[in-house]
Amino acid sequence: MGKNELLQLRKHQFLLMNSLMAVGFVLFLLAVYWEASRKTFLLGIVVIFLMQSIAAAKNGTPLVTVFSKKMKKLIEYEHEKLGAEAKARMKMLVVFQSIMALLFFFQWLLVPGNEPFIHSINPLYFIGLYLFMLMILNIGLVIEQRKIDRKSDEELKGYTKQIMLYSIIIGLVLGVMIAALTIYISTN
Repeated sequence: MGKNELLQLRKHQFLLMNSLMAVGFVLFLLAVYWEASRKTFLLGIVVIFLMQSIAAAKNGTPLVTVFSKKMKKLIEYEHEKLGAEAKARMKMLVVFQSIMALLFFFQWLLVPGNEPFIHSINPLYFIGLYLFMLMILNIGLVIEQRKIDRKSDEELKGYTKQIMLYSIIIGLVLGVMIAALTIYISTN
């Protein structure tokens, strides 16, 4: 694949991922506006994680390839570049998505009643959270793109284990930060 074609595909990936993040944020705001219950919200998250997990397990590609042929071409390039690491990466994706679906499903089972999942939290918090998540998404995309595009096949050996470790650490740190901030804001 030529450098210019790869650059165009990476730009497309950037725009698509940011657009999907914006659509997700709008859906979240609609759920807040319509006062969706916690159970409804959690069930929606379970469905999203399950769809992503099933698509990755069935097709060997993330769900995002359904939305764009260019993304499918980019995923094929990454699979070719990563070699055996690509299968391990997809396996990791399926496992993580399935675990997340299971965790949210257990939350769905344990949540009592049909009260709205968010009570009087300042909308600026959600905008700040969205911008923070958008920043994390874009930093992650840039780091991953540079690693895959600039390293040789030999240098990419062990890539999946390294990414999995970083993902767990970053996920835990961000999860604790977001939970602490949410608790702080909702109690004040």
